[in-house]
Amino acid sequence: MDRSRHRSKGFILYLLILIATCAAVAGASLMGTRPGYWLVTLGPILLVEIAVYNYYRYWLRQRSLVSWNLPGAIALGTIIVLYAVAVLFIVVFIQQMIHVSLFVYGIIHLVTALAAAAFYGAVSGFNRYVERQEADVRSRTARFKQIQHHLAVVKQELSNQAHDATQALMNEIRALEEKVKYSDPFSHPSLRILEDNLQWQVDELVKCVQSHGDVPGNVELSFMLIRDISKDLTTRNGKLHTLRQGSE
Repeated sequence: MDRSRHRSKGFILYLLILIATCAAVAGASLMGTRPGYWLVTLGPILLVEIAVYNYYRYWLRQRSLVSWNLPGAIALGTIIVLYAVAVLFIVVFIQQMIHVSLFVYGIIHLVTALAAAAFYGAVSGFNRYVERQEADVRSRTARFKQIQHHLAVVKQELSNQAHDATQALMNEIRALEEKVKYSDPFSHPSLRILEDNLQWQVDELVKCVQSHGDVPGNVELSFMLIRDISKDLTTRNGKLHTLRQGSE
């Protein structure tokens, strides 16, 4: 909601600045002695303003993400600032002091804009690559994070229970937690079925522990599930290690 409000206000401000810029340049071209130069200058100034507005939207979008690429955002902002400084230099120094021809003046602006666009495109492409890599890492490690979360839920449930096997189950869960913690969280497509089964067993363990007081035999079933999970996790880690070695 706040982001939508910020975007609406930013868009209104952006339109007002565009209108004010066009009016100011039009006034300068009518009052000045070199109207063609001011009309050529309008293009680069509008490009700077469009770039600033798009960067503002990009910044808002990035800040809403769980993990955002701050160095990449700063790099894009730096390119826009440098281009704005270059436009100001061309307008003040080259147009007002050196008095080059209109054709040369337009070519200078064109080359500057193309150079800025090339750098901006390169950094944007690299940022998209980094974001894809980060999204891939999150998707490939999400399952193990979920398993760790469910084991924490099991520990919490056990801490609220008081029966003869509680401490023994807690010890088993802690050992399993350590095993999950030091397992490689990055998945592999060929292990999908095995990891799906691991996830299912952990889900069943949560249900089983939550119903210890209601269903007879669930304590023994919890021990069995923990040992099966540990065994399947060992199998999964071994296969993943073999796959890693084979790909090297």
